[in-house]
Amino acid sequence: MPEMSDPEEASTYLARTNFKSVIEWLTAEAILNRPDDPLTFVRDLVDLKLHERGQEAYDAAHATKYVQSCYSDAASLADEHGRIYGKVVAPPGGIRGPAAEALNHRISTLERLVKASTVIRALNPDDACERIISEGCELLRADRASIFTTAESAEGETKMLELHVAEGADMIRVPYGVGIAGTVAATGAVCNIHDAYNDSRFNSAADKESGYRTQNILCGPIKDLNGEIVGVLQMINKAEGPFNADDEETLAMLSSLAGVALQNAFFHERTLEASRRAEATVALVQGLYENMGVNPVVFTLTNRLPEVVQCDRCTIFVLDKGNDEMWAMQGEVNFKIPLASPGIAPSCGRDNAIINIPDAYADARFNQNIDKQTNYCTKTILCMPIASDHGKNVVGVAQLINKKRGIFTKDDEKLLSVFLSIVGEIMKGLVMSRVSVKKKATRTTMAANSSPAATGKKGSEMAETLEAFGEEEEEEEEEEG
Repeated sequence: MPEMSDPEEASTYLARTNFKSVIEWLTAEAILNRPDDPLTFVRDLVDLKLHERGQEAYDAAHATKYVQSCYSDAASLADEHGRIYGKVVAPPGGIRGPAAEALNHRISTLERLVKASTVIRALNPDDACERIISEGCELLRADRASIFTTAESAEGETKMLELHVAEGADMIRVPYGVGIAGTVAATGAVCNIHDAYNDSRFNSAADKESGYRTQNILCGPIKDLNGEIVGVLQMINKAEGPFNADDEETLAMLSSLAGVALQNAFFHERTLEASRRAEATVALVQGLYENMGVNPVVFTLTNRLPEVVQCDRCTIFVLDKGNDEMWAMQGEVNFKIPLASPGIAPSCGRDNAIINIPDAYADARFNQNIDKQTNYCTKTILCMPIASDHGKNVVGVAQLINKKRGIFTKDDEKLLSVFLSIVGEIMKGLVMSRVSVKKKATRTTMAANSSPAATGKKGSEMAETLEAFGEEEEEEEEEEG
């Protein structure tokens, strides 16, 4: 209501609304009936008039009619003391008072939930999460909100939660049963915490880092259509006081809508990812058979495998067992690593074992100096042996870095195991062919140098030519790559 700055504006308002007649009517009714509780009497009287009026807008003339009706009753019904006996002011049927307010609030909440159900629909999981958070804060009058989605651990045994974060931010993973969100995921029960710092499950580290103060938390499970928990929705700091029972009910309804939205978004994403993987795999296989040379094959794998597994980078190492080392292409230059070194890739090649690391900096085998030199941040690593002869003979190692969403999974391992078994047979043949060419060039050179006919100038030139043949074959392969 706008503030009245002078008496004239107030007088204008009273005249325009005929408010004095409203007061006169209520006063006269109270005097005539003299109820024990004038407040409830007036309330019921006003409810009756509002019920009679229905959807009609307020008219100042209504107040005059109310007064006239009151005086008409007084003339016909009042005794010599000006009092009416036996008049009953019955409230209109239906719910009224606080119960009516609660019902109206519930109806309003349901209407907003219906609207939210259309808003949170999105084909991209990140978009769906952002919209759920936005709608949740508005519905529950919360300051902040967060969504955790379910995921598998690298071993595929422990269930985990992944916090939805902005692109480029560090991924936060929480095991089931740990913390507030982990407890909700493990039990399926809602947690309504009025004082976060008095709850042992609350981790205040984020508050200390950001300077934010978490006061109250409402956290509930997100379930799909089959009733399976697919995530956790957490609301933080209600605008006025702690979250109540009505808020819990609203959160449950919103979580049901969120479960459907996330299920559809993840299904759409998996469908697209499967299509991209299939296309990338076909293109990769074609590329392998078109570029029949070690360096071209390594180059093709390095550039195409990230599309298949949906990761950021890939390095292919080729084992040279004769020299107990492994080499890889870094741009236009090949670099070598002793097979006995303690790194992740050498360990994978030596042990013929898959190494799946969800947190690179937590693994002692990871060399952090490379990240420091390049200003790159390695988060997740999947190292897979490339083997021939039914997986017995390791000829190389594929090292994949930073899965684009979450961590490398058992599905990634299964897909690569099948594919790399094919690659292993191809690389085995190429490596053997390359070694054979070098040995042949070496034997021919030695024979030319030891032949009596090669002692002169022509013999020397022939030896140089044969040596160059072996080197040229290697250089040609590098140029093709």
